[in-house]
Amino acid sequence: MRIAVAANAEGLARALAEEFSTTNNVEIDIISGSSGKLTSQISNGAPVDIFMAADLSYPQRLYNQGLTTAAPAPYAKGILVLLSRQDFLKSGLTLPGLKTLAIPNPDLAPYGRAAKELLEYQDLWDEVRPNLVYAENAVQAATYVVSGAAQAAITAKSTAIQAQRESEVYVLDINKVHYKPIVQGVVLIKGENRHPAASAFVDFLLSDAVKKLIKQQGYDLP
Repeated sequence: MRIAVAANAEGLARALAEEFSTTNNVEIDIISGSSGKLTSQISNGAPVDIFMAADLSYPQRLYNQGLTTAAPAPYAKGILVLLSRQDFLKSGLTLPGLKTLAIPNPDLAPYGRAAKELLEYQDLWDEVRPNLVYAENAVQAATYVVSGAAQAAITAKSTAIQAQRESEVYVLDINKVHYKPIVQGVVLIKGENRHPAASAFVDFLLSDAVKKLIKQQGYDLP
């Protein structure tokens, strides 16, 4: 079974896949990337059974093209955070010493669009735009901070949690009213060769049994 998953949700997908594959004796391949690129690949015939996107708009496009069995179902609500290797983030984004800020590409990644909304809401977009470092997805934005390529990043909380496990970094929560809700969606992709267990995996993802795991992975419930 092949699952295409937005980069921010790869950890969640792998945790679910490990439990599901053990219980159901199913081998699962995870294909991770930005929601925009994955949508394009699926539209062009990539062999995928399930798409776990970073918002509802990308799987909705596939549904509108007749490529999914139903409209997307929400499985989690994303959370934006500010990530840095320096503790100056307690002062927020307005600190003069912040010279490089990574965000996911707003044209490809829902978390990038949300990051842009946040910066515009705080009247900081024009100020920080010359110093922005664009990443393909939320995971890459966090990687830029861990590697030192950027001083800070606006990224997914799920990604920041993973970064904290691997490196000494600081995370600043962002007020959720400053950006539109990031409701992540899942769809089954049509196809004669779709794995017979794909529907059961989606049911598992949407079940009450995984709600605790979703919150542990850095999401709100939809």
